[in-house]
Amino acid sequence: MPTPGVVMRMLTAPPANENTGTAPSPATISAGVEAVYHLSATDNLQPAASTMYFLSDIEPILNDSSLFDEDVSNTSLGSETSGRGLAWLVLSYITGRDDGYGRFAPSQVPPTSFFPHGHNKDTNGSNEPQLPPVGTVVVANGSSPRADKEDDYHAWYEEEHAGRLAKVPGWQLNRRYRLEKKYEQGNCVETAKFYGINFYDESNGLGGEVWKESTLTPWTSRIRQQAEKPNIRRTWQIVARCNI
Repeated sequence: MPTPGVVMRMLTAPPANENTGTAPSPATISAGVEAVYHLSATDNLQPAASTMYFLSDIEPILNDSSLFDEDVSNTSLGSETSGRGLAWLVLSYITGRDDGYGRFAPSQVPPTSFFPHGHNKDTNGSNEPQLPPVGTVVVANGSSPRADKEDDYHAWYEEEHAGRLAKVPGWQLNRRYRLEKKYEQGNCVETAKFYGINFYDESNGLGGEVWKESTLTPWTSRIRQQAEKPNIRRTWQIVARCNI
């Protein structure tokens, strides 16, 4: 049975204004790519560039490193002391929710819904989900609960946290993933066990009162105390996109 998910290709390229290179085409990554989002970091952290490839099945990539090796050979990383690095995080889809489309798991939606859809109607007034526009803010939060506390972590995210984030002004959608594999050249990316990825309008309520309230609950505090290590939070902005 196919395992839907995402490949996050991350490129470290100091200084910030240096050419970050060209991400591989969807066909180079996998035959099952359904949508691609090119991201630029907004938090002044490295890696500074990321491309998200949403796949109907990540299994071929989990079992074969040749596509990553080809990407490395085609990317100018320089010497080991250059500070440049390349990584692929291969993530399997857990669940998600959309503004106006409810909450769903892989068995409940068609394959084309495994990649993010926005909440706005298109120019013809259609109610079909739309791709998030360029400028959309993407917040990726990586969490690593202790093994004996993973059930509590998943319950917290589904029963409390996701619903609270959905009330933040400008929120579009959420996707949750499990890290399955990391390919890396240059030791450039710290990883977590699980990732909650939320999409917001360019004008949004991140940092505002509703968002703050979502981070200050007793259950949230308990989840933080049960973590193996601190969360990894990255913020990005979509600079280009395409659906296949």
